Amino acid sequence: MNIEVNALRRAVEPLTHMMSGLGLKVSFQGGSALTEFDPDTGMPKRVVLPMIPGDADPDLISAFHGYLDHEVAHCMYTKLSKSMLKECENSTLQTIHNMVEDARIEKLMCRRFRGSAFNFQKLREKVFPSSNFILAEDGNFAEYQRFMQALLYSIRALSGQASIFKSLAKFPSALTLSATILTNVLAIVCAAWKRQKTALSWPKTSSRTWT
Repeated sequence: MNIEVNALRRAVEPLTHMMSGLGLKVSFQGGSALTEFDPDTGMPKRVVLPMIPGDADPDLISAFHGYLDHEVAHCMYTKLSKSMLKECENSTLQTIHNMVEDARIEKLMCRRFRGSAFNFQKLREKVFPSSNFILAEDGNFAEYQRFMQALLYSIRALSGQASIFKSLAKFPSALTLSATILTNVLAIVCAAWKRQKTALSWPKTSSRTWT
């Protein structure tokens, strides 16, 4: 087993506690990460990180650090009230809020821990490969998925993630859709979230966690 991977596995839980200041349960499963919030208190209670293979290369290890930094940032900066969790449970509004929140907390994390910027970039290279941007350009891709994907890229580009903007700029239709979203939709969504109103009928999703 890679010595660095072995050391990383042993250090993750105490590192998470140290960085967040919270005594959280940390577990490893699957290939993605999430932070689970207590629906009664709105406080983070568990962090799930992806399994990392024993022969992981340096880029994958850096991406893993990006997952860790991202979930710790949720624990440090994401504040969810009980009413927020209840009103937005399993909704598209939750998904959109999470998109905005992800970009916000990563920016805050980079200000506090400068090394996080490198880890986040390696993570983005893994999570947002160039092939993903082609989907936003494909007219046959379902309109709802195209909208949500373009919204995700728009929010991250607007937050200052230069690599996302450069990739998005290569696909004119996706960029146009993103610009339309930013000018006509994002302000409405943010205002609706601020008022915590859920009068619109949002398509349901199955997730209750905030990744």
